[in-house]
Amino acid sequence: MTSSDATANPLTSNATREPWTARLFERFNAMYGAKFSEQWSGVDAIVMHDTWERALQDLSALEIKRGLENCLTRPWPPTLPEFRNLCRPIIEPEAAFHQTCKLLAQRAEGRDVWPHPAWYWAAQDVGTFEMLNATWPQIKGRWTDALQRQMALGTWEPVPPRPLELPAPPVNAERVAYFRAEIAKLLAGKRFGPEPKSKAKMVVTEEW
Repeated sequence: MTSSDATANPLTSNATREPWTARLFERFNAMYGAKFSEQWSGVDAIVMHDTWERALQDLSALEIKRGLENCLTRPWPPTLPEFRNLCRPIIEPEAAFHQTCKLLAQRAEGRDVWPHPAWYWAAQDVGTFEMLNATWPQIKGRWTDALQRQMALGTWEPVPPRPLELPAPPVNAERVAYFRAEIAKLLAGKRFGPEPKSKAKMVVTEEW
C-alpha cells in the first residue's frame, strides 16, 4: 500500500471494512460533498474506519438512522463525538422526567409525541401513577435507574397507540323514567319506593 492509499478519502478507500461503516460514510459524502472529504483529508483511511467502528458498534441501526436524520439540520459534517450524540443524545434525567410527565398527561388526549421510546418504557417501569404524583426528589432514584436501563437496551418497541375508550353502555329508557318519577316524588314530599303496607299487615309480618 502506498502512502497515498493510506490517506485516501475514507469514503472511496478499497480497504475491507464493515458494510454499514462504508454506507455511513457514503451518506455523509452525499449529504456534505467536499466538506466531508476535506474535513478528513490527511487522515489514514484504515484508522478512521477502525475508530468510527469501535465508537459506534454499540449503536443500533435505528440510532444510526436517527443520527443521519439529525445531520440534515447541520450545515457542516459532524465529528465522531458529535455524530454519536446525534444518534444517542445525552439525556439529563431530571429534564427527561419533567418532559415525560407532560407527555403522560397529554396521552389522555392523544397529543403525546415522544422524542424517544425509551422515555415511555422507563415511565411504564416506574408506573404512570407514581410519575404523575411524585416530586422529582421523591422519584429521582427510581426514574434515573429505569431510564438508564432502557437507554442501554439499544433497541426499543415503538410507543403503542393510546387504547380506545370503551363506548358508554346503552341507556335503559324505562329505568331512567322510573328514577325520574321517584325523584319527582321526593321533591313533592312523597315516600320513595312502593307505598307502605297497612299497619295491620305490618304487625302480622313482625309477629311471624
